[in-house]
Amino acid sequence: MKEGLNLIKVKAPGKLYIAGEYAVVNPGIPSVIVALNRFVYAEIEENNSVGTISSNQYKDKSLTFFHDNSGKLIYSDKIEAFNFIIEAINIVEKLVIEKKIPLKLFSLHFDSDLDNTEGKKYGLGSSAAVTVATIKALQELYQLNLKPLDIFKLAALAHYNVQGNGSLGDIAASAFTGWISYKRFDWNWLNEFKTNHTLTDLLNATWPLLEVQQLDFPDDLELVIGWTGSPASTSKLVSKIKDYQQTNPKEYSDFVKNSSLTVNNLISSINHNDYCGIKNALENNRVILKELSLASNVEIETPLLTKLIESVILFDGMAKTSGAGGGDCGIGIISKSNNYKELYQKWEEIGITPLNFRVYIEK
Repeated sequence: MKEGLNLIKVKAPGKLYIAGEYAVVNPGIPSVIVALNRFVYAEIEENNSVGTISSNQYKDKSLTFFHDNSGKLIYSDKIEAFNFIIEAINIVEKLVIEKKIPLKLFSLHFDSDLDNTEGKKYGLGSSAAVTVATIKALQELYQLNLKPLDIFKLAALAHYNVQGNGSLGDIAASAFTGWISYKRFDWNWLNEFKTNHTLTDLLNATWPLLEVQQLDFPDDLELVIGWTGSPASTSKLVSKIKDYQQTNPKEYSDFVKNSSLTVNNLISSINHNDYCGIKNALENNRVILKELSLASNVEIETPLLTKLIESVILFDGMAKTSGAGGGDCGIGIISKSNNYKELYQKWEEIGITPLNFRVYIEK
C-alpha cells in the first residue's frame, strides 16, 4: 500500500501463555498471559472506488469488496486465510451502522513478524492478533473511541464466529497488552444475549465470569523464552484433552481445581513481588500439566521442552511449557542478577532457539 496523507497504521501484539493452560478453556478459570513485542501490523486508508484486503503473508491473494444498498459487504471471493479479518470487519461495520455513522470503502493491508523468516510459527496467536489489528484499524478509521475491553469483546465475538472454540486469552492479551490475568466468560450467556440485543448492548453489558486484569510484574525478574523449532497443533491437542474430559470428568474436574488454585497463587505472588512464590507456582503448574499429560496420553512436555526447563532450574529459575505444549515454546522466569545470556548459550547447544522477545505494553 502506498503511503498517503490519510494512511492509518496500527499493530496488535502476539502472546504467550505463562500459566493456566487447558483449564482456561472453562469459564471463570484463571490464567496468566503476556503480550510480546512481535506484531500483526495493519494499514488502512479510505478508498472511494473499491475496498481491498491484502497481506504480505499472502501476496498471491487479495480481496475486493463493496457495500450493497442495505450496507452489507459483498466480497469478490472467499479466501480462508482472511476469514478472521472479514468477520471482524462485518462486526465492526454492524456497530458503525448502529451508531448511524456513514459506511466507508477502504484499503486494508497486513504484515506480520509473529512467525520466523521461514514462515514457521512460534505459537504467538496470529489469528487473535490479526483480529485485534483489524478492529483497531477500523476504530481509527471510523473514530469509534473503543476501550481495550470493547476491542476484546468485538474481537472475541469475531474470533468465536469463525473458530467456534478456544479460551480467547490470546485476544485478551493482544487487546490489553502487558502481563494479564484472564478468566473466560460464559459462552452460553453470550449466545443467548446476542440473539436479541444490539452490539452496543453487548459492549455495555457485564459479561458473566469475564475478568481481565493487568499485572505489575516485578522489575528484577526476567522472562526467558525458548523455541523448540517444532510447531504444535493447538487445536488437535485441545481436542484430545476434550476427549479425556468427557471420559474422565472427575479427574478432569480435579485438574481444573488444582490449576485454578496454582494460578491464583501465581497471580498473588506476582502482585506481592514474591520470587519464591512465583517459582513455586510455576513448578506446581508444570506438575499439574504433567499429570494431565500422563493421564490423557497427550504429550504436552516434549523431551526438548524438558531440557529447556531443567536448564532454567540450573540458573535458579523455574520454567514450564507455554500454551498447549507438544512443541512450540517454553518459558522461564529467572532473576536479572543471573546471566541469562549463558542460559541462551546452553539452549543453543541442545537445539533450542532463544527468542529475544520483550513484554509489550501499549502506552
